[in-house]
Amino acid sequence: MSKHCWTLKDRYESQFSAAFYPILLSDTKRAEIIHRAEEIRAVRNDISEIFFSDMLGFQDMSKFEAFNLFNPTFTTRLSSHYLKKAIEDVWRAYQLRFDAIRKKIEFVKVDELVPSFYKINVKGHRKGDLKSIEVHTKKTELTKVLTWLARYGKDETVYWLESVTPTAQESKQKFYRAILNKIRKFGFNRLMRLALSRRTTVFAEYEKRGKITFESLTFSGRSRIKRPIVDARRNETGKFDYFIEISWDWIDQGYRGISKNTLCMPFKYNKVYHRSLNRYCNGTDTSYTMVVRGKDIHVVLARDGYRYKNDDEITETNTVGIDVNSKHNMFALSTGEFIPNDDALIADLENELLKIDQKQKNYNDKFKEGEAHDAFHISKKDKARIEAITLKLNESNKKAIVLLCQSFAIKGIKHIAMENLDGFQGSKLHADDSKGFNLGRLHLRTRLSSLKDEFIHIAPHYGLLVSLVQPEYTSKMCGHCGCIDDRNRQTQEEFCCVECHHSENADIHSAKNIKFRLTSTVLRGHLLEMAGDSGYRYFQPKSLSRWQVRKCLEKCRCGGLFKRTIGNHERLTVSKFE
Repeated sequence: MSKHCWTLKDRYESQFSAAFYPILLSDTKRAEIIHRAEEIRAVRNDISEIFFSDMLGFQDMSKFEAFNLFNPTFTTRLSSHYLKKAIEDVWRAYQLRFDAIRKKIEFVKVDELVPSFYKINVKGHRKGDLKSIEVHTKKTELTKVLTWLARYGKDETVYWLESVTPTAQESKQKFYRAILNKIRKFGFNRLMRLALSRRTTVFAEYEKRGKITFESLTFSGRSRIKRPIVDARRNETGKFDYFIEISWDWIDQGYRGISKNTLCMPFKYNKVYHRSLNRYCNGTDTSYTMVVRGKDIHVVLARDGYRYKNDDEITETNTVGIDVNSKHNMFALSTGEFIPNDDALIADLENELLKIDQKQKNYNDKFKEGEAHDAFHISKKDKARIEAITLKLNESNKKAIVLLCQSFAIKGIKHIAMENLDGFQGSKLHADDSKGFNLGRLHLRTRLSSLKDEFIHIAPHYGLLVSLVQPEYTSKMCGHCGCIDDRNRQTQEEFCCVECHHSENADIHSAKNIKFRLTSTVLRGHLLEMAGDSGYRYFQPKSLSRWQVRKCLEKCRCGGLFKRTIGNHERLTVSKFE
């Protein structure tokens, strides 16, 4: 830990993970690990098949209920600690699907239709033509009742409601009575017909997608041997050999010369990265994750450590905004600085993607001529090359983030503001005309949306807080006058406001907007909410739709927020680290 970290106000216990890479792993042990991984994957897919067979019945099943249901069935195939984790993996995967189903099954009332029109003449459209219509919705008492019936409604629902309402909690009693009132007013059959129609349609859509298939061989387990899971042993030459030893039930019982109950693997020890091995000795019950990616096998262990409390208020001087990019640079900072990509690796990845595009084009031509019959599939070699480049790029990005956090801590930065790019469908990803493919593909392959997670993991080591903001309109809103217009950013590199004519680098301007959403108390109150515990409190985006975000921004603009802050904001955002 750097010396400057000790000046922080307080610290609290936490956990961090570290990877251990085995060296000189024998073919027998490698085959044993892969065999176990394949067995666990098969169990995951079998459990997934059961979940898929009755999604309506499993949608509200708790994790504990899932354990009780599947334990008796699969105990003979796997040890309890492997089975428990496999059940949890499947349960979590289907919870994400059920969340999506609940969202689609929800009834809402159309509140307002807001049309937007073309402001200039473009190809195929003239100024004033209808561009799109935004649908604004709201929930009513009736829509809530229909949503509940779509999720839980049955033929005996009325009888169940009448019997359970008198003994239910006060809040539930009120809701159940509201349901009964709507049923008496509109009729149960009528409401149930509407709810059942929506339920059938949504579930049919997800049934067409098929069951969730698990392809990864990575698995987790618990080691219950009495010796430390990580150990250093001195050999005859006076050097230390480092080992990871975990409890193991051998599938290949015919292999001699090894313990029947443990799996021992020598690993490469790095003093700077792993630090003291005593950090990883958590008694006789230690969890681990075995990462299996082709020939690459390594073990991930958790270690005890400290995170640091940061009670400093958010100000313009101790906060930095970071815009994540994929084309010209990796990060653009609100200070005016750029953090470059690993251009060599990016170029290699682009070339591989272009090669695949060319192969697909050639295959499609053959398909049209009747020379090919099946759909195009990327070969295993091509997938392996892309995965290898991606892994190298991820490691390079992690090193850059560590150096950047160290620099922030030295310069007195306490807060980092970034976009939450999870599932973002905005217009920041443009086509790269020189290469011939969309940058969205590069965004996905380089996993730019996960860079915020790396910051969240690394920043606490240096006493930094990472807050997330909505990505909507960070690139098209003028930070000086608040104007939101598609014409503000007509190119990837340059931002120029159509109203106040302010112009600067587009990525730097986006970073300033990201920072301003955190430092401005007004914007922060409208768009963000506090999260975390007492030791690590940060901000995250409120659950707002795209049009709600725009409505908040326009409301703040009408209130004079940007006019009042234009001078101060300009002065602060262009300041650079000395």
